[in-house]
Amino acid sequence: MSDISSGWSVVLDLERLRALEGEPLERELELPPFSFQYWGQSYELEGPAKVSLFASLSEGELIVWGQMRATLRTACGRCLGPALFEVDEPFTFVYREGLPVELEEEHQIAEGEENEVLVGSLVGKLDVAHQLEEVLILGIPPKVVCSELCRGICPSCGKNLNEGDCSCSLEAGDPRLSALKELLEGGGDAHGRAEEEDEQS
Repeated sequence: MSDISSGWSVVLDLERLRALEGEPLERELELPPFSFQYWGQSYELEGPAKVSLFASLSEGELIVWGQMRATLRTACGRCLGPALFEVDEPFTFVYREGLPVELEEEHQIAEGEENEVLVGSLVGKLDVAHQLEEVLILGIPPKVVCSELCRGICPSCGKNLNEGDCSCSLEAGDPRLSALKELLEGGGDAHGRAEEEDEQS
């Protein structure tokens, strides 16, 4: 899903997990901040991403689950100023053998099951950082604003209206509004004349 490059490394020792015979291993992680682009928008972690991670290995499958919390900075969708938002996402991934060995390094999500990851082998060690990047991406909301009260920018001069009003008029800013106003005013006069004619007749 994601093509970002976080530089994260979250390596699980599968032999250690196997020795636990299905008992979960718990890890508290702080993954370093980084910047990335997603769908043309720039994002930056304000601090480390905090991850509570659990993992268990039994009967040929590795289950990794937990919660990710992070604070990110991006451009406000209204005024283009800086805006912060929180990611607080649960996750569960099930790793199973099934990927050809030559493609082992690029774990692939099985079609139709977002949380199933096919890997070449469940022996040795496995880096699950790529899936945690996906968790971060899934936590990004469709639109981020600096405040629900954000007034945005003037469509004519581009001034940030949170910093004060501009001198542009609505008519000058958007000729369609001027045309609509004239239409409404003209329609009102015509409607008034029609009522007068009906009363006279």
